Amino acid sequence: MSGFRRIVAVMLVLTACGRSAMASEEYFPLIEAARADFAQANADVDDRYTAQLAATFDEIQGRYDLTDSDQAEQFALESIDAGVEVTVALLTARTEGLERYLAELGELRPPEVAADARAAWVAALGEARDGLAPTIDAIRGVDGVGALARAIQESAVGQALVRAGEACRALQVIAAAEGQIVDLRCPDA
Repeated sequence: MSGFRRIVAVMLVLTACGRSAMASEEYFPLIEAARADFAQANADVDDRYTAQLAATFDEIQGRYDLTDSDQAEQFALESIDAGVEVTVALLTARTEGLERYLAELGELRPPEVAADARAAWVAALGEARDGLAPTIDAIRGVDGVGALARAIQESAVGQALVRAGEACRALQVIAAAEGQIVDLRCPDA
């Protein structure tokens, strides 16, 4: 289902239901479609910034003679700066995508059986979103590859995403128990 058709379907369901809980057969296919769109948007962002980073590194490398230790050092410093710049842009784009995804999920009212798992899922995704800005700020201040990796690893985002994955898998189990064959693309444990 395309994004536009899904939005129209959600609007019709919400109008008819007065924003009450949706039936499982309505809710789970809609969150499946939203999750698929979010996953594709993230893949597109990753592809765009990976290509940008590769092109930037190629351009930087072309300016230096890497057999010369001084130039190799300058290449490394400039590459780190470029890596930081692209990582900040990527995480900023991911933040924007997560905002749209959370807004879309917020419009869907889960059936009672899924309410707690959905609340945990949305809360964890919100924590991940909220953790991205401090992570971006920390990345802006790094001066080496190790510091860049640490800034990402030590962020609150990773733990929030683990909790989001757990809640997503709980929703997947609930959907199956409700007879709904959907793939929420939950991350592995």
